[in-house]
Amino acid sequence: MRLFSHHYFRQVIESQAGESDAPVALYLTPNDSWTSRYYKPYSVKLKERLLYSGSTS
Repeated sequence: MRLFSHHYFRQVIESQAGESDAPVALYLTPNDSWTSRYYKPYSVKLKERLLYSGSTS
């Protein structure tokens, strides 16, 4: 999974490189709006969160 994430990240950065002269933001937003996708029922992000946290529910 880690290797896949690394290559996916590189692909995204390379695909955005030619789109704009503005720098790509690589930081989390200061609010919690980015967390909602990790709590959607039946989503892959929810399953990953539970897997990596060691939780079974």
